[in-house]
Order: sequence, then structure tokens, then C-alpha cells
Amino acid sequence: MRKLVLFLLCFMFSALVSAQDWHTDVNKAQQQSKLHQKPILMLFEGSDWCANCIAMHNTIWDTATFRKYAKDNLVLLSVDFPSRRSNQLSSTQQQHNDLLAEKYNSEGIFPRVVFLDSDLEKITVLDSYMGINVDRFISQTKQMVTPLEN
Repeated sequence: MRKLVLFLLCFMFSALVSAQDWHTDVNKAQQQSKLHQKPILMLFEGSDWCANCIAMHNTIWDTATFRKYAKDNLVLLSVDFPSRRSNQLSSTQQQHNDLLAEKYNSEGIFPRVVFLDSDLEKITVLDSYMGINVDRFISQTKQMVTPLEN
């Protein structure tokens, strides 16, 4: 019983730490981007229905390798479009996400990664993730996105 409780506490803590890395407000992400001179990785996802989105969490976003890289090099912004009623966003958050989708993902592609500079200008977009692992994703990111200059 004690091992089960310890396991559950560790699991909840890791989920909490992972969730805390991702902003949901573009203005706060922009402030962090300007403050730390890091580009923004904006992820359009359907966290409870998009199989590729869920797979990317398991193979990229939730890995220690990516979290370390992101902490040092990126500001993370999640733009989620869940479908289950139990995961429904507040109306304010839904409007916020709809506006971001209208501007940066009008095609409705999930998952979609958009890299932005601190002025919220698009640097590049990634839509293809088939067979990609965390090391390859980081390598591609390094080639496409450089730290922001003053």
C-alpha cells in the first residue's frame, strides 16, 4: 500500500511539473519570451482526442530531455481544443484559443507547432511528426529557431 501511495504521489507531481511548464495565455508567454529572449513554441493540440497529439506528449513533450531543452531555450504555449465535456475550457480560454487558431492555425491542423518571436511574429511552422523522436525534434528546432537577439 505504501508503494502505491508513493507511486501515485510521484505520478501526480510529475504531471503537475509538466503542466506548469506550459503557458495557456499568449500575453504571459510573450512577456517571458521578451524577458528571457527565447522564442515561443506554440502547440495547437486536441489533448483528449488527437492521437498524434497524445503520442507527441509521450515521445517528446513529457520527456526529461525535452523539458530540459525547453527550460533553457523556449517558452512553451499550449493552445488546446479538447472535445470531452469533462475537459472543457472556460469560455474566456476558449475565445483566447479560437483567436490564436484564427491567426496561426486557420487550417485546423492538429498537432501543429508554430514558433514565434517575442513580437508574436511567425518564425516557422511544423506539421509533420511521423516517426520523430525527442532528439530529432530538438535537432530540427535548433536548426530552425535561434535564441532571440536584443
